[in-house]
Amino acid sequence: MEGSQWVEIDTANEFQPLSEEQTIAQSLAALQDYQTNKTGIGCDRVQEWADSLGSDRLGYLCQNKVRK
Repeated sequence: MEGSQWVEIDTANEFQPLSEEQTIAQSLAALQDYQTNKTGIGCDRVQEWADSLGSDRLGYLCQNKVRK
C-alpha cells in the first residue's frame, strides 16, 4: 500500500518502523499462533481499549467480527 507506514511498539513503548513484508510475516505468525493455541485478546478487552482512546472505530471490529 503506497503511503502507508507500519510500526510495532517495542519493549520501551516506542514505535519502530516495519516494512510491509515484516508486517505481513508478523501478522501471519500471530494468526498461526492463534490457530494453534486458540488464545488471543478477547473482544471485551479490545472494546475497553478502544473506549479508552475515545474512539468507537476499533470497537466496531469486535461488534462485526466474522464468525465461523
